[in-house]
Amino acid sequence: ALRIEIFFQDRFSTATMIAERLAECDKDDVIPTYHQEADVFLRNSQGIQAFNFVNPEGVIVEFSPDNESNIEAKNKNLLDHQVAGPVLTLARVERKTQVTKPLKLYQGGEGVVSYFPIYDKEGYFHGWLNVVFRIEDALAECFTVSPPTDFALQVTDEQGQLELFSLPLLTETEEIGVPDTPLKVGGHTWLLKMQPSAKLYAKIHDIGDEVLLIGGLILMLVVSWLVHRTERDHRAARIAQRDLQDILNKLPVDVFVKDLEGVYIFANASPDGQARPYVGKTDFELIPRERAEAVRSKDRRALQSGDLVREEYSVDRKGVISTYRTLRFPLRRPDESIRALCVVGVDVSEERKLLDQVQRSETRYRKLYNETPVMMHSIDAEGRIVSVSDFWLRSMGYAREEVLGRRSLDFLTAESRERAVREAFPKFYADGRIDGYSFTWVRKDGTTFEGLLSAVMNRDSDVEDARSIGVIIDMTERNRAEARLKRLNRELERRVAQRTAQLEGAMEELRSFTYSVSHDLRAPLRAIRGFVQIVLDEHRQVLTKVGNENLERVLRAADRMNEQFEGLLKLSRVSSADLTISPIDLSALTEEVFYELRNTKYAGSRAALFVEPRVFTRGDKSLIRLLLTNLIDNALKFSAKADAPQIEFRARFIEGEAQYVVSDNGVGVDPSKREQITKPFVRGHEDSDFEGTGIGLAIAQRVVARHGGTLNVTPNEAQGISVVFTLDPDLSAQPEAP
Repeated sequence: ALRIEIFFQDRFSTATMIAERLAECDKDDVIPTYHQEADVFLRNSQGIQAFNFVNPEGVIVEFSPDNESNIEAKNKNLLDHQVAGPVLTLARVERKTQVTKPLKLYQGGEGVVSYFPIYDKEGYFHGWLNVVFRIEDALAECFTVSPPTDFALQVTDEQGQLELFSLPLLTETEEIGVPDTPLKVGGHTWLLKMQPSAKLYAKIHDIGDEVLLIGGLILMLVVSWLVHRTERDHRAARIAQRDLQDILNKLPVDVFVKDLEGVYIFANASPDGQARPYVGKTDFELIPRERAEAVRSKDRRALQSGDLVREEYSVDRKGVISTYRTLRFPLRRPDESIRALCVVGVDVSEERKLLDQVQRSETRYRKLYNETPVMMHSIDAEGRIVSVSDFWLRSMGYAREEVLGRRSLDFLTAESRERAVREAFPKFYADGRIDGYSFTWVRKDGTTFEGLLSAVMNRDSDVEDARSIGVIIDMTERNRAEARLKRLNRELERRVAQRTAQLEGAMEELRSFTYSVSHDLRAPLRAIRGFVQIVLDEHRQVLTKVGNENLERVLRAADRMNEQFEGLLKLSRVSSADLTISPIDLSALTEEVFYELRNTKYAGSRAALFVEPRVFTRGDKSLIRLLLTNLIDNALKFSAKADAPQIEFRARFIEGEAQYVVSDNGVGVDPSKREQITKPFVRGHEDSDFEGTGIGLAIAQRVVARHGGTLNVTPNEAQGISVVFTLDPDLSAQPEAP
């Protein structure tokens, strides 16, 4: 009875887990995963006639093992079967494993079939797994170790026509018959027939007739009972298994399980989270034969030892040496027999490198300690010096043997010793360190110097008496330098104040001059223009043609001069205005300025605009708008004669610096004037070709300079120019939108 229970429970448990794995697969991966799992299942589960996959229409589309008897079952529609059809439907509706009553198998013989419905997390139905048990083969497998010889047993259907299982009749001449006993198990009625020998009957007669039914009862109950018990037990088992699977997949190690023939039955995910296609394969299918033979030899040794086997080895892969550490140990059944081998592997190359680095670092530390160009000493728990650097010895004038073992306080003046005991030591023991304590140190020749001591406690030192390490900085030269620096700073501050006052005076004079030029001179200019206009209006018919033309030239010259005065005012305001910094969307502002100019000053322009999206910076928005207005105004003006005027605004990063580019496909700039083009009143073309004052780029350059940037004009490869400007990195390196 125990063998029967173990037999069916093991098969039902494995089949249930396979169904759950298929439920977690993508639709296209269900069939390949079924074949992979089926090979391992049938290899490790004897006594099963067939392990099939049934599609949602009820048709057997895949089967294992691939033999002649199972070929007969392929493409059969189980929903049309009188016995299997209702059970198949019930399993799908209730989403639970169901078992048929005894039926005639397509493969030949009689048996029972269990159906495992497969639903994924979204509720999609993939089909069924069905496990076919030919009862005679299954129960015979249970009795291969020790078949019963004291009784004959037969199990049939209720009519006594379909034999489910039987054991041979007794060879003894004296036999005692037991009445047939009907059993209702799993929704079906079975007929149990038993015939114990006289010897066996005598042994158990006193116990009661019901004992004779135990063997048959277990036989018939086991299939139905184990289905329900398996489902109950596996609720918890499924959760535990999934948790374990997640844990193993996230471990930074390789975990494999192989059966006794070396076939992989488990492999956790690779470090990048990808599933490994190892299950159902051997090492000979995965790695070169020479390596596979070596691995298999190690596996056999671990199985033979029956205990944990550790190994560490190095592998040269394309010139890179990697070190691995593996653990091999057998997995056992409840009866302590070995059922599989677990292999855990981890790449310890980095660990090995770290160990080597630690050893090299220790050697370097000793060398650096002695040769470091600073005063360094180590002190034990009693305050005695245990080591000093060579520079310490040279600075203090001692030999090493004169210093080691002496108290560190011995090298301080009396006042510094008293302050060290009163202030520094309590803080050092409380915090484990002190930083920059000033003491007066005494050299061997009696001279003194001011030195800053910084020390840290080494509580975890491997050297018992090395409790702290300290560094002393001789402040003699530093103090002298600080005194000189203070004198220089005072002198510099005086000169800066003087130069600032001079600069403020000059700026005030410049502002006054600019105001005078742009305001005081505009009054007579307006008068001149007004009188000329009156002459033209009242005496145009009297004047000659040449006279009229000359007066028109005077008007145009007056207008240009007025524009130049206006430009001077703008330039002055740009130079003196306070900056109000805020986030700016340069892309949006460029589009706004372009369409404003194209719809007003350049109405009818055919120019197209390309703006790189999401270009942000920080700055004074009014000045940045003035900058873009002058640049786009020039671009519209000088590209007006192009066949297809095109203006672009882009941003680029070169060596971490943000550069903003406004380019056009216009006439460009005279090369002889390119270097001077950003100066006031310098124009790239003659007045007869394009109108203007020559102040626009000067204003743009001044705005950029106020923002800590630069502005350059460069020719394009085809035609036109590109104006490239930068802003202070602290302003332009702001990625967020305003």
